Amino acid sequence: MEATQQTRREGGTQGGAGTALRVYWMLLGNFALVLMAGHIAVNEGGRLTAADAVYGGLLVALILARVLDVTRFEGQTTDGGRATVADLRRFAVLALLGYGALLGAAHAVGAWLLA
Repeated sequence: MEATQQTRREGGTQGGAGTALRVYWMLLGNFALVLMAGHIAVNEGGRLTAADAVYGGLLVALILARVLDVTRFEGQTTDGGRATVADLRRFAVLALLGYGALLGAAHAVGAWLLA
């Protein structure tokens, strides 16, 4: 029992929910956003559609997954240290700016393809 608590304090495994959150915000959520941006570029022609709402929902889910990872499941930084609120803020700002730019680029490409 004591070894399990020590492992958790050192950033060890947090069970299925923590692992699922990490896989989502590190891999699956990013992949889904890139695929949705591609869909918007090819199929939506620069118009605002329901696909944009889905894209926004995926982005919010990505950020919320990281919030839960840091606040509930002892999320870590890339160097293995405990993630802080500052790390969380940095992630959220970079995700919003980066994926906002990607959405803008997808719309620009979509408008260009239909021109």
